[in-house]
Amino acid sequence: MAYYLGVEIRDEMLYFVYGKAKWRQFEILEKAKLRLEKNIICYGIIEDEEALRTVLIRYFRKKNWYPSEVSILIPIHCVVRREMRMPMFMENHLETYLAIYPQQWMDETLQDYLFTAHKIGVIDEQMGRYCLVGSIKDAVLKPYDLFKKLKCTPSYISTPLDVISYSMEKLIENLKEGYQQLFLLERENLWYIGIYENGVCILASTVIKEGEEKLLLEMGRFLEFYVRQSTHAQIEQCYILWQQEVNQFLVSSIKEAFDIEVRCLGEDIFLNAWMKCFQSMCLNRRAL
Repeated sequence: MAYYLGVEIRDEMLYFVYGKAKWRQFEILEKAKLRLEKNIICYGIIEDEEALRTVLIRYFRKKNWYPSEVSILIPIHCVVRREMRMPMFMENHLETYLAIYPQQWMDETLQDYLFTAHKIGVIDEQMGRYCLVGSIKDAVLKPYDLFKKLKCTPSYISTPLDVISYSMEKLIENLKEGYQQLFLLERENLWYIGIYENGVCILASTVIKEGEEKLLLEMGRFLEFYVRQSTHAQIEQCYILWQQEVNQFLVSSIKEAFDIEVRCLGEDIFLNAWMKCFQSMCLNRRAL
């Protein structure tokens, strides 16, 4: 039996999911939140690694947690996304291609990013459409190094919106190519907004919780930007993953404002998706 830890990094707070793995099944034992002092984590980046390491050692001892592996979620604002076209045969040489391709459009401000790509469609027999995802190096490498020093093997690093794709097939009936979905993920003081195409998050944003009108306004801007940039826009459904109780007034407002079907889901959907992707990484023993 092995014990694992899921960590979601938020500014001035860490969100934990602690569990155990037995016979290829994961069981969640405890969920917890750890408030941090200012300046330890700033805008999703660990600024004081030694202070955070000391806090975590004390916290783990207090909780009696002894994880051997860890899955890490970084904030979505630490990630940039762009659509690109790539010869499909290059999928087998993705690392080589990505080492060259981003240099064609990157400016100096994006040199400190790590890149990967996810297939979202086919243009013809030779070319495919991909979502190029760039993560700030410090947002990935600093938590990786920190938990490695804590004797927890980092097996998976992603964002909260990207792990939702692991539940797409069960959530969405008749999932078909070219179909887009809008997701809202509730957090204590934020909304995460993402648009998914063929199960891949291709556009993401955050909205500070300042009432329903603020959210509706920012959603309108977000969707307007997507429609202007995309020739594939056919969003018909909105999924809201609630962390707290469902706000029926907000649900009705979204339906009316955007003429869209809204489905409400619980936090368990997000947790199950997170654990599913973590499980696949652990079983394959893959790490960054």
